[in-house]
Amino acid sequence: MTKKIAFGKVFFRKMVAVIGIVYDGPRKYGDFKWMLQQPEYEDALFVYNDNVKDSLDPNVMEGGGSAAIRNLSWRFATPPRSVGVPTGWSIASGGFDEMDIYSKKAIDFSIARIWKIILDSESKVTKVIYSCSREDKMKIGVSIFQPHSSILNYINDQLHNLQSAYAHSPIHLLNFSFISGTHDDLSALEQSALLPIVTIHDKHARAQQQIRILERELQETKMSKRRRAITQYSLSQYPWV
Repeated sequence: MTKKIAFGKVFFRKMVAVIGIVYDGPRKYGDFKWMLQQPEYEDALFVYNDNVKDSLDPNVMEGGGSAAIRNLSWRFATPPRSVGVPTGWSIASGGFDEMDIYSKKAIDFSIARIWKIILDSESKVTKVIYSCSREDKMKIGVSIFQPHSSILNYINDQLHNLQSAYAHSPIHLLNFSFISGTHDDLSALEQSALLPIVTIHDKHARAQQQIRILERELQETKMSKRRRAITQYSLSQYPWV
């Protein structure tokens, strides 16, 4: 079924396959950059692990790990070939350490964008591909960030919900008028809802890092002073040493 019809929060659409692929080295199956250059994946939308801070920054085109394909997301490519799903607030803060209303909202926005791309009238997407865990292909793989298990479970559920022939939206953001808006409309909502939160998390994480650096420097200074004091005492007591 290719026609998209909305009744309340129910969407009818064409089927898509949701596929987990293990990364097993560059320039072969599992390397999203390589796969995006192959004609057999022209109908695929690639999902990469992202962080909220970089996803909101229009100047950040590439990241580490699977986020190396951020340059093919909606800001930089038409049609979008990739979508980021956040697993943490920022590089400094690391993975989400809990599922709260804010981390859930950040994930919901990204899932809404995937729905939007699939439901677009000109969309050719029939496959949604994500980088999966080597131990379980039904679960997303993580490397740079290690988010709480509740975060991973929620993302897994939302990704696999995409392959239903029709789906009752679990996300309060998903309504027909919202999906019918532009990517910029969605971005404006993201900025308004998430930017204040991610700024606080990032500043807090950077402050904690600075505290750890200062504590280490303090300990090193104390040790250095002790060594000098011991040396000076030895010289005063045993000048021939």
